[in-house]
Order: sequence, then structure tokens, then C-alpha cells
Amino acid sequence: MLTWRLRPAAAQEAGTLAEALAISPITAQLLINRGVTAPGEALRFLTGFDELHPPQLLEGMDKAVERLLTAGAAEERIVTCAAGDADGLAAAALMGRLLSLLSCASGTYVPAKLDANGRLAPETVGQIIGLKADLVVALGWGANSHEAASALMTARTDALILDDHEPQGEYLPEAYAIVAPRERGSDYPNRDLSAAGVAFKVAQGVTQALSLHPDGARTCREFLDDAVALAALGTIAAQCPLVGENRALVRAGLKFLAVTDSPGLSLLLSELREKSRRPHLTVRDVAWRLVPLLGSACRMGRPEAALALLMTQDADEAQRLAAEVRTLRSQRRDQLRAERKLAGKVAAVPDEEVLPIEVEIPPEDLTSELAAEISQLAPFGPGNPEPVLASRRVRVLGGPQTIGSGRTLVFDIQAGGEPVRVLAFGRAEWAGAIGGLAAAGRLDLAYKLSRDWRSGRVELVLEDFQETLR
Repeated sequence: MLTWRLRPAAAQEAGTLAEALAISPITAQLLINRGVTAPGEALRFLTGFDELHPPQLLEGMDKAVERLLTAGAAEERIVTCAAGDADGLAAAALMGRLLSLLSCASGTYVPAKLDANGRLAPETVGQIIGLKADLVVALGWGANSHEAASALMTARTDALILDDHEPQGEYLPEAYAIVAPRERGSDYPNRDLSAAGVAFKVAQGVTQALSLHPDGARTCREFLDDAVALAALGTIAAQCPLVGENRALVRAGLKFLAVTDSPGLSLLLSELREKSRRPHLTVRDVAWRLVPLLGSACRMGRPEAALALLMTQDADEAQRLAAEVRTLRSQRRDQLRAERKLAGKVAAVPDEEVLPIEVEIPPEDLTSELAAEISQLAPFGPGNPEPVLASRRVRVLGGPQTIGSGRTLVFDIQAGGEPVRVLAFGRAEWAGAIGGLAAAGRLDLAYKLSRDWRSGRVELVLEDFQETLR
């Protein structure tokens, strides 16, 4: 049983913001709920023009850019070592493409084995030193790996540490350059970059330098299209708050993911689209389908296969790698089921679950124009959840029916001038209770408001229902 908890309304403030931007007071309230209160800030939020901050604001950026440019010019031997998760893989793929842009002679990938404190395990340090690299790029780790950094320096190997974690202790490790937005005293506006996000900022810095040459500008733009797609993938995988710069990265990245020319990503995304039956990608698509595929490969000890899938330019190899990654995903599911069975876990039933309701809306205000406005708040995710709305005493037109495999419930409600379709995915068992409350005229609905991508008509995705008590 869910307990609905309505956010307090700020009617006067919402009215002022709505008038300033010529938007619905409902949309204005949703902006206020997200801490967006100034008209200029709200306009940027709605139009998607969140700013990407200058990479030079990050401490250590200039030295990192200079070292990578030097490595490319001298054809040095480079090793990238990334944290073993989907964000780390996205960061490694992004860095691999950057090294290709710099025409580096080699770029070997080593999966990072980290201890409980996020420090690089000694065996991985030994493996890296054994490769006799000129430069090691640490992705998603390193800011707390003092011993590893010292060992690399003793071996005369430069280290670039690009880490999204907060450095602990009084001193940073010894490295050629450290780029860490969570570093104490950092003035960078976005402390919540993912590992792939930090790698993207470095890529921005490098391409700014390369774009000074006329022939490099177009190549750099094309590279950044791919890079922002990988940054979005890592940001979603790391569950970073989707506000400010992170929201801008994901918003742009989803667009470029949809048109990527990467054979591996294209293959995975085409399968994803077939299942979602939508023409555009959402954060949910990436988080629930793409990220688990990559994460399972890491969990099953084959991060190299997932990274190769992200990086390959060969369609046949992409097919082979995709099949392997899907198999690893299936094996991971079997492993999790076995672990749960062995542990004998039983789901607990006495705790109260709360459903946060952002705004109550009269049914007559459920229009396609409102749905279009609310869609401008996307992409939704941590820090910017898809709003759950509520309407009281709704009038159901006809009885609830099931569609598809029989698990999805559909019915229409009266809303303004035309019926509005309500969809309850996987909730066929609600039919009787909803029908009974509707007949008594005492039905309240909690839902997410959207539009059918084919017809543009408004529809509600049902989250919960209750009997009207007032």
C-alpha cells in the first residue's frame, strides 16, 4: 500500500514564474520543486541550454592536455586503466577514441582492480608497470591511490589521474596531473561529474587546442559528438544528478547516441528500440537495458569484451561481441538468482511506502500542451525525477480492459474536451478495484503525464490509485 505525499504548493511564486515565461502554473510549480525559481534559470532549464563549463576551470586541466598532446606527437606508449564498471568502460572508450584522434601509436587497456577504499590493487600496479608505458591514464580511480602513484613514478611512468571520487586525506598522490572535480578547494561548478564526464572535460580541453588548426576543427566536432554520447552513457551509469552540466551532457548525448556510427552501440541500441517501440532514447532505456549489459560483462570478469564492443569499427566483430555480452548478461542473471536462493532472502511486507506527488491537477487541465511543456523538463533521472502527478474524482469512460499479453490495463477518462487514455503496465489485477471506485465516482489517480509519440495525444502512465476520501 502506497501513502501519497503531496509536495507543498508555492502558488504565488509559481504564478509569477508562469507569467514571466508564459507557461502553465503547473509546469512552473514543477520547476520550483527542482529549485529552479529565477526566470532566466527556468528558461535555460526548459530550452535545454544548460551550460557546459570551460574545462580550464578544473585544476590540473592544462597540464593534462599538454601531456596528452605531447604523448600523441611523440607516439608514446600509453596505457588506460579504468574502474571496472559501466561508467569506467564509457570513460575508457572515450579516452581510446581521443588517443586515436591524437594518432597515438598504442593505447592498451587494463581493467582496474580496486580495494574497498577505491585504491588500485598491487597486482594491477605490477601489471601496468610490466607494460613499460610512458604514460598511464587512470580513469575513475587514483585520487586516493598514493602507493600506486608512487610506484608508477618510481618506474618512470607518468600518470594522469582523472577521477570522479572525492580525494581523502590531506595530500593528493604524486602524479603528472590530477583532474578531480571533487578535490578540496576546487572552484569547478559541477562536483558530480562521472568518470566518463571527467574524461569528456579533458577531451574538450584537447580538442580546443587541436581546433586552433583549420583542418582540425571539423574532425574535432565529429569526435565530440561521439564523446558526448559516451559521457552521457557514463553519467547515467553512475547515477549522477541530472541537473546543470550533467543534464546538458545527457540531453546532448542521448541525441548523438541515437545516431551513432559505432557498430557495437548501433547494434545494441537497435535491439533496445525494438523492445521499447519508441523512436527516441530515454534515460530509462539506457539505465535499464544498456548499462546492465555492460555491467554484467564487468561482473563476470570480461570487461574487455564490453569495451571492445564499444570501440570496434567492424560490423562482424560487433555481432560476435554483442552475442558474448548478451551471454554474460544471462549468466549474471543466473548467478544473482542462485545467490538469492542460497541466501534465502524473503521480501519483507509492516514498512510504509511513500509515493511523492508533485502537483494535483484537475482532470480538465490534462492537455497535450501541458504534456509538451512537462516533457521539456527531461531528461529525467537522479536529481530530476520524472514528475508524478495526481487527479481527484476522475470520471472513467467505460470499463478497464487488458491489452497485449493481458498484463497491461487500459481505460479512458474524461479530461477537458476529449478522452485521455490511461495505461497501467503489468497491473491487470487492478481492473476490478478501479472499476468499482469509478462506478462510485470516488477514484483518484497518481500518474506520469506523457504523449503518444505516434499521435501526439496525451496519455497517463498509472503509478497508483486510491479511493477519494474528501
